[in-house]
Amino acid sequence: MTNAPYFNKYAKVFISNLTAMVVNVVQKQVDPTTFTRKHIYQINFSQVFFKMKNTVIELLLFSTHKLWSKLAALIDDMATQ
Repeated sequence: MTNAPYFNKYAKVFISNLTAMVVNVVQKQVDPTTFTRKHIYQINFSQVFFKMKNTVIELLLFSTHKLWSKLAALIDDMATQ
């Protein structure tokens, strides 16, 4: 029996959790800059999830220093959109 279905499930859960952490940080950065708007600005989870799927392998392969700089760049990118 192959473990591929389990791997896909766990990979999706891992990326979802990582995305939720990034969205939480980005939302905290965006809230102070958008509180004067008429409507509350909310980060698009699907958009961040798509970007995370494309970069999660890079994040796993980077050294710790590069990891933090890559995450910071991703957060800044999401906060400025």
